[in-house]
Amino acid sequence: MKWIGQHIWDFISRFRNDVYLEGMSGDGNNLGLDSNGKIVKTGRANLITSRFNAPSTSHVSADRYIPMGIVGRPASITSVTSTYRFIAPRNGKISSITYVYKRNINISREFKLYLNNSGSPTGTTLNIASHTATGSYSSKRTETCPSDWVFNQNDRVAIAFKDSVYTEDNIVSILIEYDN
Repeated sequence: MKWIGQHIWDFISRFRNDVYLEGMSGDGNNLGLDSNGKIVKTGRANLITSRFNAPSTSHVSADRYIPMGIVGRPASITSVTSTYRFIAPRNGKISSITYVYKRNINISREFKLYLNNSGSPTGTTLNIASHTATGSYSSKRTETCPSDWVFNQNDRVAIAFKDSVYTEDNIVSILIEYDN
């Protein structure tokens, strides 16, 4: 049987150059597509979830570290401890941040990436415009992080936030993707 424009066989195929697919949607477990449609190997992902309380106005208009994977209070940028950062096991990036609030508020928020206990943020600030959150954790928001939120193996990674009004009982999930 002859197929016009196709070659079909029962062998493993290897290509010396880049391979492009058209009409694909979504990623496989270990394969993804870059912006040009090229098949690329993706890393594994890790999710850090933090629940913290920022109940006073002292947490407004000042950068505060998010506690990584624990329940606690945000720390000021000057007090860097292991509680507020993690050591990267491989190169990777911060992909997205998902968060909810307990109470009804109108708020704007920003997130910043800090590496290696530096007092200055690395990369672009993620600014979230003013929005209204309804209470009882019902207004979940997911933000895609800037493409320059990358880190290297053994970097000490921390994420800070700054709010326009005080919040309480925050839940924040940070999606981290590692390179293979």
